[in-house]
Amino acid sequence: MNNERPSWQRRAVVLPVVTALVLAFQLAPIVFVVIFSFNEGRSIGSFTTWSVRWYESLFANESLLESLWLSTWVAFVVAVIATFVGTALALALSRLRRAEAAVPGGFSASSSSLQRSHSASRSCCCSRRPVSRFLP
Repeated sequence: MNNERPSWQRRAVVLPVVTALVLAFQLAPIVFVVIFSFNEGRSIGSFTTWSVRWYESLFANESLLESLWLSTWVAFVVAVIATFVGTALALALSRLRRAEAAVPGGFSASSSSLQRSHSASRSCCCSRRPVSRFLP
């Protein structure tokens, strides 16, 4: 008797584990930096005591505040542009799929469709009929 799990059950176990590992790998450095931003000392090698010293110096320094504001503004503009571009691409892909479903054979560039289009153009040229007869 075969005791091996079906592939969908293996994926149901593996996918959450891989997702958790990827998220931990991406978020661990951010958590590390946030925790050590409250360190009194200058070194990230050892945590001395909790303090808001670095945040006090950030808000006291005008050039650092200007840099923070510029970074925030750039992030906002990039997010807006990415939203518009992503929405436009999603709409284009959606319309392309609908148009592809409406055309017999679709728009794919597979070898069979290329052969069909090549044979259709060959029959069009060899039949001595005007091309306009084949256009809608």
